[in-house]
Order: sequence, then C-alpha cells, then structure tokens
Amino acid sequence: MDEIAEDMNKAASLLIGEIMTKKVVTIKQDDDIVDAAQLMDTHDIKRLPVVDAEGKLVGIITRGDIIGAMVRG
Repeated sequence: MDEIAEDMNKAASLLIGEIMTKKVVTIKQDDDIVDAAQLMDTHDIKRLPVVDAEGKLVGIITRGDIIGAMVRG
C-alpha cells in the first residue's frame, strides 16, 4: 500500500507538459472521414485533433464519432 501511495504522490506532482504527447497527429476539418480513420489506424490512436487551415484547434474526432457517422450514413 505504501508503494501505491508513493506512486500516487509522484503522479500528483507531475505537470501536464511533462507527460503530454508532443508529436501530435492532426487532421484538417475539410479532410475526408476515411483519411481520419486511416490516420487513427496507422498511428494507433483513438482521438484526433481537428485543425483549421491555419493550424488552430477547432475540435476532436474520435473513433466513436466515425462509427456513429457510418451507422447514420
């Protein structure tokens, strides 16, 4: 139990910048849904930040979003 408590204390003292993903894979908002699915598969990720033409974050697409679109499609 002491080891778990120690690990929790270490984790609580970390800053987001120390653990975040630094090489972020993104997709543009006007790209095709198939492109998003292929990127997610290639990079083994479940969420993909969506950016505009200037690279500004405008949203996030998830595997669930893609599945939902295919079901409604």
